[in-house]
Order: sequence, then C-alpha cells, then structure tokens
Amino acid sequence: RRKQEIFEERKNQTLNRIIAGVAHEIKNPLMSIRTFASLITAQGDDPEFQTAFREYVPKEVDRISKMIETLINYARPPREHKDVIRVSELVRDCMSLAYLSSKKNIPIECDVPEDVSVYANGDQLRQALVNLMINAIEAVENKMQQTDGDSGETLFVRVTGYRENGHFVLE
Repeated sequence: RRKQEIFEERKNQTLNRIIAGVAHEIKNPLMSIRTFASLITAQGDDPEFQTAFREYVPKEVDRISKMIETLINYARPPREHKDVIRVSELVRDCMSLAYLSSKKNIPIECDVPEDVSVYANGDQLRQALVNLMINAIEAVENKMQQTDGDSGETLFVRVTGYRENGHFVLE
C-alpha cells in the first residue's frame, strides 16, 4: 500500500510539472487562433487570409488536442491488462510530455525503429518512460547550471531502441 502511495505521489508531482508546461504550450496556439478570429471580420474576404485560416487553425487545434490526449493517457489510472504497443509512438508521446516539463527546452532525440511493437501494459510503460525522460532532462539542466551553459557542448536527451538477445531495449 505504501509503495502505491509513493507511486501516486511521484506521479502527481510529475503531472503538476507537466500540466504547467501544457498550459504554456496551449497558450501559443490559442493566441494564434484568437488572432485569426479577430481578423476574420476585416480580412474574411481575402483569399490569402482564407487559405491561411483553413490551413493554420485546424493544425493548431489538432496540436492542442494531441497534447491533451497525451496528458489524459498519462494521468489515467493504470489498467491491469496488456496490449500490443508500438514502441516508437509510445516514445514520441512520452517525449511530448517530458519536453513540456523542461524549464530550458532541452532537446529530446528519438532513435527508435518504427516497426517494433511489444506486448505490455501501456499505461505503466508510459509512466515509467515519462519519469525517466524527466529525470534525464533534469540531469541535463543540472549540468547546464554547473557549467553556466558555457561548456561549449550541445546538451540533449536521446532515447535509443534496439534489439538484443531476443529483447527490445530502450536507453
């Protein structure tokens, strides 16, 4: 029971950090959509404006929707059943959440084959990966603070996946 309480506490801490990042990221596309909406009366007949509106606004709405869907999937209580999980999609979802928690926008690179699937509990994998990525980001942020960002090297987090001895490994 205590292990579950600790797990939930850590998950809530992570969620709070991610939510702050999501809120910030959602504001940007919402401001763009608001700008387009305010211009529609003045420029609604302009074909260039109509084209930009048709292309840009749905993309921004989709971007917001994807962020919220990823957050909901992370926050969902763990299920006990397993599914076939496409590893590259899972890693990209986790990267989005972890990136949102970064204070300094540490780049995250992904080197995971597209064709790999595993049979696992997706919720538990998602939570573990997000936590690991956030820990990696924090380690990079700490290194940057120690060197005052003057180390001359480009710092980032890389997620790599490969097969080894009949298993699939993520680093």
